[in-house]
Amino acid sequence: MTIDHDELAAHMAAMAGDPTRVFDFLASFERELAGVVRRHLRDLGRGDLASDIEEVRGLVIDVAMLLSGAAGSWQPVGALPWNWASRAVRSLVAAAIGHARAEVDLDRLDCQERIAALSAPSGDATGAALSVDVAALARTDQRVALLTEALATAVANPRHRAIHLEYRIQAGLGDPSPSQTVAAQFGVSSANVRQIDRRVRVALAQVVAGNPRFAPLAVVPWLDADEPAAA
Repeated sequence: MTIDHDELAAHMAAMAGDPTRVFDFLASFERELAGVVRRHLRDLGRGDLASDIEEVRGLVIDVAMLLSGAAGSWQPVGALPWNWASRAVRSLVAAAIGHARAEVDLDRLDCQERIAALSAPSGDATGAALSVDVAALARTDQRVALLTEALATAVANPRHRAIHLEYRIQAGLGDPSPSQTVAAQFGVSSANVRQIDRRVRVALAQVVAGNPRFAPLAVVPWLDADEPAAA
């Protein structure tokens, strides 16, 4: 793949001054980052995850965020950013492998569990019902309906959508440790809850920015903070 080094340097400089420019960086270099992520996954013995489009996409977002945070230290005359930060990128991917393995195991629900999940309020086929019936709210509140539509567009994995929603709901309800509450509810670690929430919000922000239909969501506080105020 041919890299436009001038374009790359411009993106890195832009991110150094404004971290939100990471979305532009992703739009231009997602393919290259995906190749780097897949290479690290294969090197770490996880060829199965290297073939998982959604997992790779999530890790690409994480890598882009990592590079955005270090953009001010990168020099255009040196190695490509993802090679320059190769050790940090590899550590990030390695740290995510346990989460990915757990997600695969947790999603192997038998038929009875699936039926129970589908019958639960706003369970979204995840095996855990949300504390607020989001589907019912969406039928009466256009903003909630638009948010759930944007989430479905941004994130294919219903479990990740549900974890994100419950995390934000718990924080909004004043839970002092929302990640721990949601972790216990869904059977994952609190660190994984925060990681999933961040990935979902990045994907959601991209959809909102790129689709005029979802423009009203751009001013909703839901997307403002990197972590809920009560995290």
